[in-house]
Amino acid sequence: MSQWRSISVYSPKKGFFVSVFENITERKQAEAEREQLIQDLQNALANVKSLSGLLPICASCKKSATTKAIGARLRATSRNTPRPNSRTACARLCEKWYRELKELGLADPSKET
Repeated sequence: MSQWRSISVYSPKKGFFVSVFENITERKQAEAEREQLIQDLQNALANVKSLSGLLPICASCKKSATTKAIGARLRATSRNTPRPNSRTACARLCEKWYRELKELGLADPSKET
């Protein structure tokens, strides 16, 4: 393991000097850990920003799974800004799948509303 040293030299009065030797290894390690943490946080923030830009799109009907007002605003924004799409299922598709599962006897009756 390498060690970091700090040397400070000063003159308290003419003809004399003082030198101070200090081991600063722990401080340098803490600085390196802090820099790594900052880098990790910046990467995490970039991932959050990219995930927040995902538009939920129904895998079947290709409609936005958001409300009409939000959907209109997102469509207007998406014309100007390319955004990745997230595949999901709209309420209509979920109901269709549930009916099909129920007909096959695979639906969980305790989850019915």
